[in-house]
Amino acid sequence: MHPLLICSIITQHLIRSCHDELQTSAARVSELTQLTGQHEYSSIPFSNPLDLDFISTTRSLSFANKRVAEEAYMVKALLRSLDKIQVLDKEIETMQHHLENSPGFSTVDHSVRDVSIAFNDAIEYQIEFCQDLLNTAAYVEKRISTLIQVVYQFMNQKDAKTNIALVGSSAAIAKAAKADSSAMKTIAILGMFFLPGAFIAAIFAMPVIDWDENGRPTMKPAFKYYWAITAPLTLSVFLSWGLAMLLLWHRWIPKFSGTRNKPTNGDIDLASR
Repeated sequence: MHPLLICSIITQHLIRSCHDELQTSAARVSELTQLTGQHEYSSIPFSNPLDLDFISTTRSLSFANKRVAEEAYMVKALLRSLDKIQVLDKEIETMQHHLENSPGFSTVDHSVRDVSIAFNDAIEYQIEFCQDLLNTAAYVEKRISTLIQVVYQFMNQKDAKTNIALVGSSAAIAKAAKADSSAMKTIAILGMFFLPGAFIAAIFAMPVIDWDENGRPTMKPAFKYYWAITAPLTLSVFLSWGLAMLLLWHRWIPKFSGTRNKPTNGDIDLASR
């Protein structure tokens, strides 16, 4: 029995565990690749990647990347351990060689040498297997990195479509608001057109003035006073509204009054710069 046989058995068990974990992570990445439609297998139906749950997908990718990094770290630690085992095995071989060449040593046990050679071959196999696992881990990490970038691109595309839909909704709301504003403006203009006449009509309808002196429904000569007052008053209302909307009163009033709006703490006085 080789003195380092137990170390070899433990490293073999750990190597197998790392291999299984890497295979599980690679299978999970392949499953996510199929879900995102990033494959070239015609037998597998392509799904819409924009319908994915991006939170769970990125979480799965991050977890798989973490597990692969942990297994790669474990494999590197196993490689360092195997290197130490090889050094110890060479020292044991050197001691065995010196023991066999000593004067008091008469018989040579060839089985011990055969065990040492087999043990050395097993360690070499484990080292090569660990190097292959490192290559597998690097490959899986590359796949995960590429798939994360693809998922982020899909997220940006979905956000862009959502923003486009929001812009369309905002445009529709703006058009509806503009239509409502036009309707309110029309109502206001009609009100300005009829209210002066209604005001004057109410005054002339008061019992202070007798319109039915002859008792016949005829047009009275005094009706011209209604139009003489209503027409100028209505025109003056429209002119006042137009002046209030078109002229820059908010600039002229401070200028005529001799005062200027002083900037507050949060404003910048552009004239002083």
